[in-house]
Formats: sequence, C-alpha cells, structure tokens
Amino acid sequence: MSAVLQHSADVLPIDPEGAPDRSGAQPKTSDMDGIIGSEMMRSLEDSVKSMVEKEVAGSALALSLPHIATNASDWNTTLSMVERAAATIRTYEKRYVQLEKQSRSLADRAAEDHHRMQTHLRSLEERLKQAEARAIKAETAARDAEYEEWEAETRAKKAEQRAAEAEARATQAEAYLRRVHELLSGV
Repeated sequence: MSAVLQHSADVLPIDPEGAPDRSGAQPKTSDMDGIIGSEMMRSLEDSVKSMVEKEVAGSALALSLPHIATNASDWNTTLSMVERAAATIRTYEKRYVQLEKQSRSLADRAAEDHHRMQTHLRSLEERLKQAEARAIKAETAARDAEYEEWEAETRAKKAEQRAAEAEARATQAEAYLRRVHELLSGV
C-alpha cells in the first residue's frame, strides 16, 4: 500500500467489508438519514480511494515513505478531489430532499386516505345503526301482528265456543219448550 493510501486509511479507518468504522456513536435524525449518510460516505470513500490510487499509481510519491509532497499540483489534485466529493455530497443531499418530499407526499396521501376511510366508516356505521333500528321496528311490528293474530284467533275460538254453548242452550230450551208444550197439551 502506498504512503498516501496508508495515510487515507489512517484518516478514514475501513473495516474488512469496506464500510467506514462506525464504533463511535453517530446521531441519526431518521433511518433515511442513516441509509443516505452511509451511502454517501461509502461513495465518497470509494471516490477518494480510486482518485488517490489513480493519482499516486506509478509516481515517485507512491514509493516514498510517509513524506507527503506539498507542491502545487498535489494541492490542485487534492482540491479537485474535495470539489468532486462536495459535488457528490450535494447530489446526495438533493436526492435526500427529493426522497423526503416524496415521503411527506406519501404520508399526506396516507393521512387523506385514512381520513376518507374514517369518514366512510362512520357513514357506514350510521347506516348500520339506522338499518338495525328499522330491523328492530320491523321485528316489533311482526311480533305485534303475530300477537294480534293470536288474539283474534283466540277471540274467534271463544266466540265459536260461546256460539256452540248458546246453540246447546237453545237446543235444550227448545227441548224444554217442547216438553212443556206436550205436558200442556195433555192436560
């Protein structure tokens, strides 16, 4: 490993997977921040590493020990790398803003859908209450009609029974009258 790569590895410790060392606590504002932040960091590290390897490969600087040259071309290269890294960060920030807007839009739509469904559910519950009230009213009316029918049948049976009793008394009275008539005719 060249001296510059070693120096960049010392500044940006990398684990065997190639992800930055995250042993220290890092504040996260949301899961999306963590995802975008880790992607940005990984992309930045990859960009810096590839740029450094391209710039250093085959040069005398690659063969030197921890000595870092301070001539103008090295500072221009470093400045160019920093500008590219900043452009990459800005790109990720723009993407983050887009994703955040999409997330808000989706949350707003979900809230509107939830409100609409709640309103529809309340409407259906009200209709159900009205239908249940009508069903109870219909059941009560049916029971009342059945009771009135039973009562009418009972009155009719009683009337038939009284009519039969009256007919039996009339027949009995007729028989008494006939017997009285026979007794009177014989005197």
